[in-house]
Amino acid sequence: MEDRAIVKNWTLAFNALHGVKNRDECAMMLSQLFMVPDGSRIEMPGVCFLSGKVSCKDGYEDGNTIMTSFIKSVEKINADDICFTTASNENKYYCSFTDSCPEMRRLLKDVIKGKTKEPGFYLNKVLYDYNFIIKPSWAKYI
Repeated sequence: MEDRAIVKNWTLAFNALHGVKNRDECAMMLSQLFMVPDGSRIEMPGVCFLSGKVSCKDGYEDGNTIMTSFIKSVEKINADDICFTTASNENKYYCSFTDSCPEMRRLLKDVIKGKTKEPGFYLNKVLYDYNFIIKPSWAKYI
């Protein structure tokens, strides 16, 4: 039976190596899910990760912070719920638009308006923590 991992207080994470344009393209694609019918699937145009508090996932205690591998696609389940699929292992993570972290909601609103901010504006504590866990030289998130 497949895990039905649920991620709360989620955000997309980006690394500086791929730049601000990558961040804006991924956020724009995600924002388009608001305007498509249920069941629609989009392929992510750039490189991003999903981060948040996970529950119902084997090998993780409920409430642990998780950072996925690269996100390959996102599916709109209904008006509020979405499902991210990772590229490396096809894991699925279920999220609610309304349960994203404040920084993610702000980024989605700004990208819809065409007025995104400088790279560091959308940082939150969850993303900073990964500088200590991942540790590659490029582990600076925008």
